[in-house]
Amino acid sequence: MSLLDLLEGSEDKRYDEINRIMGLPRVADISDEVLKEFSSKVLLHTSDWDMLQKPQAAALISYLRFGGLVGAIGVGFGKTCVAFKAADFAYKKGKRKILLLVPANCVVKTVHEIPELRQQVSLNYPIHILGGLTPTKRLDMSKQPSGLFVMSYSQLQLKDT
Repeated sequence: MSLLDLLEGSEDKRYDEINRIMGLPRVADISDEVLKEFSSKVLLHTSDWDMLQKPQAAALISYLRFGGLVGAIGVGFGKTCVAFKAADFAYKKGKRKILLLVPANCVVKTVHEIPELRQQVSLNYPIHILGGLTPTKRLDMSKQPSGLFVMSYSQLQLKDT
């Protein structure tokens, strides 16, 4: 494919997934009423959180509506909750292997937040932490039949070198 073909928007199957992601609609802010109603459906009745944060609810609603999301969610606005709850929704839809990639410096923080998240929202799937394992052990763990697999970007290589 030439540069001219790319500039003219020629269809190339290699870019189908990128085009699908780029075509996801931009989601507008949600109302306080929607936030309250959605939070009541997502949070456990025993949760000590009053509501989700607006960016969390908007991101999860986007996932449910469009089957995916690209979220520009700021620091402290609940990306971990969004990632784990979206994984829960995916698991309920029959997705059995879900990969969560996090920056290497956030693996410990993410793992530390799991017990708190389980007290606030339903997370009904196995969670496998691949961070800190050797490539061989990560490969063995990846053979588990289902669950959320958490690892850092820098660990994407699964074979020993």
